[in-house]
Amino acid sequence: MSAQLDQLEIDKESLKRILNFLPYPFLVSETAGGKRKNIFVNQKFLDEIGYSCEEMPTNDDWYTLAYPDPSYRKEIRLEWNKRSAQAIEDGEDSVFLQAVIHTKKSGDRWYEVKSSLSGHIHLVAFVDMHDVRAREEELEKTNQNKDRVLSVLGHDLRGPITNLQSITTLMLADNLSKEEFISMVKITNEKVFQSLEFLDTTLLWTKSNFDKISIHIEKLTPRTLIENILPIYKNQYESKKIHVTLDIPTEAYIYSDTEILTIIIRNLISNAIKFTGENGTVQISSAQQGELFVISVKDSGIGMDAKTINLIWEETYASTRGTRSEKGVGLGLKLCRELLKQIGGTLDIDSKKNAGTTMKVKLKNNLPDY
Repeated sequence: MSAQLDQLEIDKESLKRILNFLPYPFLVSETAGGKRKNIFVNQKFLDEIGYSCEEMPTNDDWYTLAYPDPSYRKEIRLEWNKRSAQAIEDGEDSVFLQAVIHTKKSGDRWYEVKSSLSGHIHLVAFVDMHDVRAREEELEKTNQNKDRVLSVLGHDLRGPITNLQSITTLMLADNLSKEEFISMVKITNEKVFQSLEFLDTTLLWTKSNFDKISIHIEKLTPRTLIENILPIYKNQYESKKIHVTLDIPTEAYIYSDTEILTIIIRNLISNAIKFTGENGTVQISSAQQGELFVISVKDSGIGMDAKTINLIWEETYASTRGTRSEKGVGLGLKLCRELLKQIGGTLDIDSKKNAGTTMKVKLKNNLPDY
């Protein structure tokens, strides 16, 4: 071991036996010549964290292995030094913090790290608290999702429903001309459709974030799937005189989840119609790119700049209004990305301000297990 360790009241072999008996990983180091050298790890450390003293002879080597990300490593070292200085000032003989350690055995895991401060010999204990932190993070995510859903239901759905109430009140007044009545019915139809779409998207997003959606892989024909979706939006694109084309071979098929793919394509078609002006176009096509089947929804709408696309990828994007002030709940593209991850797909966005948008759904051919 070392000369310093020999100076302890307990002999080194007894200390090794004690540390190997304990149910927590331990690292023993000593300060010599201004450097901390690692001189012993117990069996639990080897079993759980995995690094030997030969792999991390110094404290700097330990930090490099345990915290491979340079920025996180710097953050941990600064926090540890800050807490050590405070503990010494307060007359404490130990310091601890919680950190994500990259273990050789199990990858990244949360640990509470506690180290002695007195003398040249340092004992560092590691308490695995990964499951506890995972539950805390899941609870925090659940609370955030709950707040978002309540916000959507309380604000984004309240508006359209209030408008519907006002419209129907006017209609019930029975002092409208035939033309005014027909106009009101059309407006009511649009508002009902928007409200149902809001509710549908919100509930699907809620399901994807609160529960695990079961994946059902089956053979499907993308053209048939989209032909079943388009009638839902017929009133919307015909009222704006948008020309919709579908260019997907009838014989093309893939193995994927029909329900999930339907949700994704519905969102993309809805967005394309929403952000395309009068007499515009929406083109739905497909292509085979190696092992990927790509479904593209291209519109001639208002487009997006690079900043907006970055906000979408960073998941901080808030929905904007369409060419007729159609409003979304701001969950559609996030929902698409989350669902695509579950079926091994990705979403690409190619767009320019005032030059239209192309959304590309890239799907793996998920062959079913037999």
